[in-house]
Amino acid sequence: MLPPKACLLIAALLLLVAGAPAGAGPAAEPAPPAPTEGQPAAAPAEEEQPAESTRPTLKQGPPLPVVGIHSLEILPRDYEATLRFYVEVLGFKEEEASGGQGERRSTLTAGPLRLLIREQPGQPPLPKRPAWLGIHPAPLGETAAEAAGLKEPKGVLVEDVVPQGPAGAAGLVRGDIILAVEGQETATPEALATAVRTLPIGKKALVTLWRERKKHNLPITLAASPFPDRLAPLAIRLEVRDLDAFYREVLARGGRLYAEPHDTPEGGRRLEVVDPNDTLVILEEPRAGGRPPAEAPPAPNGTVPATQPPAPPQGNEPPQP
Repeated sequence: MLPPKACLLIAALLLLVAGAPAGAGPAAEPAPPAPTEGQPAAAPAEEEQPAESTRPTLKQGPPLPVVGIHSLEILPRDYEATLRFYVEVLGFKEEEASGGQGERRSTLTAGPLRLLIREQPGQPPLPKRPAWLGIHPAPLGETAAEAAGLKEPKGVLVEDVVPQGPAGAAGLVRGDIILAVEGQETATPEALATAVRTLPIGKKALVTLWRERKKHNLPITLAASPFPDRLAPLAIRLEVRDLDAFYREVLARGGRLYAEPHDTPEGGRRLEVVDPNDTLVILEEPRAGGRPPAEAPPAPNGTVPATQPPAPPQGNEPPQP
């Protein structure tokens, strides 16, 4: 028979073993204290999930031993229109031309840049262009409407007129308010764009406008928009000198540019044009020495051009009606 002390020790051990579940691990952490009255309960901590990267995994290919850059090659929709644009508008020089109809080639140069324009066999389909006024529209606010003498802000404010555009040629000026086109009210820029684009190119549309607290009717012959619904997935970027002098010269020769040069945040000047293949051509003049930016040249119709014209079209929205 075991001594009494040994029996008590064995009984205590049996009680400890019976109270713990099989396979129990280390003691659990004490529960957080209950919130006192008036304090919200703490939200349970959520486990942080690593952010999933959307960048594709790229496998590095063998190194390409590039030793030089050849001419930039353009496969135009319209060979002759593209050649005229780069020679007559941008001032490229034609150094070499070869090939017969359907296989023509031209090598153009401007400073260190060489362009090879190569005609494609057959005639690629040309994109359709909607009718176009040639303005930079803006919504008409209540303050501007009241200052102009209108009872309601229903109309589109002409923020600027595109040089040599249909509206400018007809006499529309900055500050005019367009109320209707062919009798269809144009309360917003979107309504104006819809009204213009539903009309055929070449139509002399009657535009009702508000100027000097009076209503006027102005006929404007609509032209095809020079802006595409979507730009080509390529831009040609050129650094130039004296961009404003170039702009004045192009206008004097009757060239068609659809915005004025404008200042850049870096202190230079910038002009964006679109070639016949919907390729964006960016002309930039860096401003060295911290000189103040030059004033933009006047538009042909005598209006004062905007210092910050809208950016070229992006995506599917044309910049103006």
